[in-house]
Amino acid sequence: MKVSTVVVAWCVLRTNAVRDQRLTDNETAILPQKPRRPDQESMMELEPSAPLECMRGEVVWQATGKKLGQGQNGKVIEVGATGYQGYYAFKFGLDAYGEQDCAQEVNVLQSAMKQHCTHVMSLTKSAPCVAQDEKKYPLGYIAPEMTGDIFGWLRANMRLRRRCGKTILQQVSDGMACLHRAGYIHGDLKADNMFYKGLDENGCPASVVLADFGLSQPLNSQMGTYDAKYYPGSGHLVSSLFRGMPDAPKIRMPGRTDVVIASEVIDRCALLLFAYENFASEVIGPGKAIRQGGCGKMGVDRPYMLPTHTLFTNVPQEEED
Repeated sequence: MKVSTVVVAWCVLRTNAVRDQRLTDNETAILPQKPRRPDQESMMELEPSAPLECMRGEVVWQATGKKLGQGQNGKVIEVGATGYQGYYAFKFGLDAYGEQDCAQEVNVLQSAMKQHCTHVMSLTKSAPCVAQDEKKYPLGYIAPEMTGDIFGWLRANMRLRRRCGKTILQQVSDGMACLHRAGYIHGDLKADNMFYKGLDENGCPASVVLADFGLSQPLNSQMGTYDAKYYPGSGHLVSSLFRGMPDAPKIRMPGRTDVVIASEVIDRCALLLFAYENFASEVIGPGKAIRQGGCGKMGVDRPYMLPTHTLFTNVPQEEED
């Protein structure tokens, strides 16, 4: 893999061990373990579904032999097919939990495509036929090729942050709003899960899309809290998502500690924190810091902020507690 081009599956996230460098042909991205709910633990012990026979005349995707990523529950390999330019990323589950993760992502992407979301990752093919064993994977899917992720771009282009901040934030904000119109929250919004296709005339990321929907939830549904207080890299999430830390009133359910409401607030808070961490105040404008309410606590020792920043022009302003 060339340094200038990264074939991306939205589930391929680099851990701290490999974050500071691009992957070479002999390296594999590791999928970090995500928080799990009690009902999901038993699924990790179950075998994945048996692949199906490919249909006659169906497009057959050829595996190149390159593994793009692997975690405890899923694997991503590079594929290509006749009639499709370039290479793509194919993800499939290694157990029932991994398959559930794939099925969830496919549902989200299909809903986003119905809303014509420009800044949400598109789905190239669900249930593809892959030539590595001439089988059809009913719960696998294929994603398009991307140039890289916003996390890597920010690390490599410190001097361009001020120039590119507004265009990056606008594209991500548009993607988030469209995803919400599609009926889902992202649930894990951070720079690792934002990808770009190319650069504009100013050298800024263009065609930025949101990706990795393994933690997405239907909007306004009951969302189970996570058993562990934090998982590695979870500082962008409101702490109310973790059991025993219910300090964001807007997503709480009265008298419950095991579930919260899957609200837009979860994504807006994560995006606001992303903006404050990576861009100058003159780029994002003034924010509103508070002690209680709104976003509550973000990760460990994070500031308290409201998701009512001018970044979100369609969000009604709220009074400070």
